[in-house]
Amino acid sequence: MDQPSSLATASSNAKWRLTTQNEVAPAPYSYPPYLTLSHCWGPPGTVHTRLTKATFDRFRLQEQLVVELPKTYQDAIGIAVSLGFRYIWIDSLCIMQDPGDTTDWEEQSSVMGLIYKHATCNIAATWAADGSQGCFSQRDAAIVAPTTISLGDEEFHIAHSHIFYYNIGGAPLNRRGWVLQERFLARRQLNFAKDAVFWECPQLVALEQFPDGIPKAYCWDLMNGAKPRIDFTSLPELRRGWAHLVHVYSRTKLTVCTDKPVAIAGLVGELKARLDDDYLAGLWQKDLHKQLCWYTSIIPTASTNPDMAPTWSWMKYSDTPIFADDRYLKDDEHTTAYFLEILDVTVKDKPVPHGSVSGTLRIRGIVMWVRLTGFGYSALEPPTEHDPGPVFTELDNASGMIFVGWDERSEIKEDLLVVFVAGYCVGSRDPGYFVKGLLLAPGTEGDSTFTRVGMFYYYEGDRFLRLIINRLGLEPAEMLAETEGLRLGYGLGMDGTLRDPRLDDIIQEVTIV
Repeated sequence: MDQPSSLATASSNAKWRLTTQNEVAPAPYSYPPYLTLSHCWGPPGTVHTRLTKATFDRFRLQEQLVVELPKTYQDAIGIAVSLGFRYIWIDSLCIMQDPGDTTDWEEQSSVMGLIYKHATCNIAATWAADGSQGCFSQRDAAIVAPTTISLGDEEFHIAHSHIFYYNIGGAPLNRRGWVLQERFLARRQLNFAKDAVFWECPQLVALEQFPDGIPKAYCWDLMNGAKPRIDFTSLPELRRGWAHLVHVYSRTKLTVCTDKPVAIAGLVGELKARLDDDYLAGLWQKDLHKQLCWYTSIIPTASTNPDMAPTWSWMKYSDTPIFADDRYLKDDEHTTAYFLEILDVTVKDKPVPHGSVSGTLRIRGIVMWVRLTGFGYSALEPPTEHDPGPVFTELDNASGMIFVGWDERSEIKEDLLVVFVAGYCVGSRDPGYFVKGLLLAPGTEGDSTFTRVGMFYYYEGDRFLRLIINRLGLEPAEMLAETEGLRLGYGLGMDGTLRDPRLDDIIQEVTIV
């Protein structure tokens, strides 16, 4: 099923009723044109008009008064009718909302993305924090009125420099997790924002002040000056698009945190069909080793979704900005060497597609124990939420300093396992070598698995290279040649040195859960 099971049918601005799929589009016919609504429900406990088993027959058999609906629903139905559409899909009117019975929700949520994708247009109540505020705000008309000044022979247009971000990117609706895939997958979207109505489609982003298209200077946070979407034209563009999506999604909120995997299931399904790849709790299998060093710009006190995903996935956090490893975003196989291989990965799904709740990742690579001997620039203070600072370590009988992106403050421990993921050089005239990887903590006593507690990087990459090269027993001249080769990104790779018996004591298999 990739069509809604029911729609709200407006006979006029004043009345509506529920129409089921068999009534509006009996098999094998497809649905007539319909619109959808994106809106904020409001804080937990907010009362909405809802479809339940008790109201189903009444909504379907008798016309209901539009004025009895929440203000946002009233406005959305009025907009649909004024645009010439009879049918509109609104979640609480078209999905059963009975407490304790999630059968219809699980079925409908798995195709939610397709419902928005197949709609002619999505109406977004972008400015409204709940259903009582409606689509239309009380605005200052002067904000959207064209304002120009002439200086000599030149004419200048004056507008708020951040009008797009304040009205769209930072609006209440776009801080809601479910809305991300609604906006990405909708073919067209009408945003009813605080100061203006905005139009988004793959070819154009416009508003009342700029009906022919908003200048890029006013929408710096919008990729390519068009409606948000995933670009499939090249692998780097695809990676950048997915990383942008993850970053935006990670900053949104969900009323029910367990909805996190499901709220982007439609987008994931769309990508799977195009990529021919397996989705693993927020990451993609084909180049999984390049995605493991994600990080956050702050250090959460604790995971907000501890049972929602394995520790190697960013999916376990909500309302925490997640950034992709910069190596993942670059097509630089010739300047980056990866030091681990993926042996096996499994995830366990909920009944709803892509609702991963657990998973194991088995890797083989350069693995060593490290002891943390101090924190911060003074080597005394523990890391703060926004400034983790350096971490002083003892590694392979030598002291050093690394920078750590902790996943949680509660997970900072003294003895940890480091897994070296990648080495890369930066600069051409006098290149510096960087190494990054994962920090792991042992599981419970008697358990052979590990959990991710952070990622690290450090600039003393040559020290790491000398460590490996010394283990290989190379002479100084060979060492120099090998080091130069490693600076260029070869010499240590998944198919070479990882199988050298002289490194057996630091090449290990590790299972991360």
